Amino acid sequence: MRPLRLLRILSLALGLGLWLGPTPAAAQPFDSAGAQKRFQALYAAGRYQAALAEALKNEATAKRGGVNTLPYVLALNDLGRANQALGRYGEAARAFKQVADTLKKNVPPTDPKLIQSNANLAKAYLLLGRYGEAEALFKQARDATASSSGPGPALAVLTMNVGDVYRFQARYSEAAEQYNRALEMAKRTAGPDSIEVADTLNNLTKIYEDQGRFAEAEAALARARAINERVRGASHPDVAFNINNLAHLYERLGRYAEADRLYQRAIEMWQQALGPNHPDVATALNNLALVYVGEERYEEAEQLYKRALAIREGVFGPSSTEAATVANNLAALYEFQDRYGDVEAFAKRALLVVEKTLGPDNPDTAKVVRKIGVAYEGQGRF
Repeated sequence: MRPLRLLRILSLALGLGLWLGPTPAAAQPFDSAGAQKRFQALYAAGRYQAALAEALKNEATAKRGGVNTLPYVLALNDLGRANQALGRYGEAARAFKQVADTLKKNVPPTDPKLIQSNANLAKAYLLLGRYGEAEALFKQARDATASSSGPGPALAVLTMNVGDVYRFQARYSEAAEQYNRALEMAKRTAGPDSIEVADTLNNLTKIYEDQGRFAEAEAALARARAINERVRGASHPDVAFNINNLAHLYERLGRYAEADRLYQRAIEMWQQALGPNHPDVATALNNLALVYVGEERYEEAEQLYKRALAIREGVFGPSSTEAATVANNLAALYEFQDRYGDVEAFAKRALLVVEKTLGPDNPDTAKVVRKIGVAYEGQGRF
């Protein structure tokens, strides 16, 4: 299972020159700055359920002043951020789309708030598997940021995000180029111990792993974790990304006991912060199942896979790339057990998705096709 990336969901800062639509006469004053401050404190602490409650309250209050006002757009953006953090990607995309559409009518294309809203919408699309739309919006936001403000932490993050799109599509060499560019820019402009550096290092480790640079991957994850624990706090959900990815590295190196312990820790942290049915929990469950497969603990692995599959189907739908990944892993598990009928069933489910998302000639698609061939051979269907 590929390590998860950190996608930074940006707030929309209040500016001095606010545009405002007509305000209903009966509307009560809304302290937008105070509302954003309360929400951001909860969000930054990883208290996403509480942040969602705050965002819902703020959105309802701001709406009384009109939907074509900046305070309402800011509140709606925060609602999208909270939903996305909790794995409610469809709801997040709808909120971010409304934010972007409203801003387009009221601010110029180079306005930082519009650039940020496009990036936030791109993140939601990426998590929903809408890669083409995500890539176009990320590049639009990146290019606008480069033109308006030049190299800086914001441009580094957007460059990293373009790399995320490539990595999701197994375009690893292109991803590596973007990640390295983002890392150097983040070091120069945000500082070597910034969260921008931590996030990029976290994502870059997938490339290191694919290149067999395991010692560098371990060092990068240790550094990213140290930065995140210092800046965000040791119990913050983002720290669990680093723990999950370090466990993934140990799994690849056959250090199963260490991987098991770290995956259990990531699951515990994410369940506590995000709830038992969050996609990040499903990822760690899937990853822990891979460890159990390596230890031939097949029954335990199957139960973890099935729970992960149920979560991902509930969040993304049964025809999503995320669900197909777990289905493919179940097919591999059943192959180890010579359960060829189950291999065929789950591999075919995965193939229907990856042929559409990755294309028939992608190496990952070929791996799924191979499983179907194994299933046919095992059933004597030559």
